[in-house]
Amino acid sequence: MSRILHIKKKRLAFGVVVVILAMTAAAIAYWTSSGEGAGEVKANYASATFEVSSAAVENLYPGANPVVTVKVKDKDANQAEYLTKLEAEVEKTSAAECKKEWFVVSPASQEPKVLLAHGETKEYTVHLEMKEEAAVNQNACKGASITLKYKAS
Repeated sequence: MSRILHIKKKRLAFGVVVVILAMTAAAIAYWTSSGEGAGEVKANYASATFEVSSAAVENLYPGANPVVTVKVKDKDANQAEYLTKLEAEVEKTSAAECKKEWFVVSPASQEPKVLLAHGETKEYTVHLEMKEEAAVNQNACKGASITLKYKAS
């Protein structure tokens, strides 16, 4: 009798292992499958759509360190998006002799880690500093526009 119970326990254990393996294989196949037909397959937050903007900064001169207000808006029409990182850098200046290297954005990177609802806008601040180069004439930057480049993810 004990031998029969021992065989039944082995069969039961084997059956449980087979079921677990089958469920695991099905779960992996479900997540990695690409599917066919019309439509789109994507994981959440893989392509967050944010609109990032800031107003023009005026009266910038060597040694100045004005505050720039950066606005981040969730543009995804279907869901809220999680903003994990906001990066800012000087992209270019409008005057050829006004070097973008003379400007510094700080902080260059922020990690807000906040959920934005559809259409919601959050504001962050950065500082745009024009470095003072004593050995270089920086008059070319008078009246020039400085373009900041943002990346939100």
